[in-house]
Amino acid sequence: MLGKFLGFVIGREPVASGAVIAAVLGLAVAFGADLSAEQTAAITSVAVVLIGWFARSAVTPVHQPTEGPVDAPGVPQ
Repeated sequence: MLGKFLGFVIGREPVASGAVIAAVLGLAVAFGADLSAEQTAAITSVAVVLIGWFARSAVTPVHQPTEGPVDAPGVPQ
């Protein structure tokens, strides 16, 4: 159930998911997780790169449009 929910959230909002990961990691360190600044930065960097790569694949068009430009009323051609 949790896996399905997380898959839905990450699939729908990958950038927000990356921000949540960074925030949770920051809170964990602030409240006593035994991680150095370098470890925290490395984990955050990897998470941001992976989420950014996924987000780019979700918004980049993969097909060329099959129709020509649509005429818009009031716009000179």
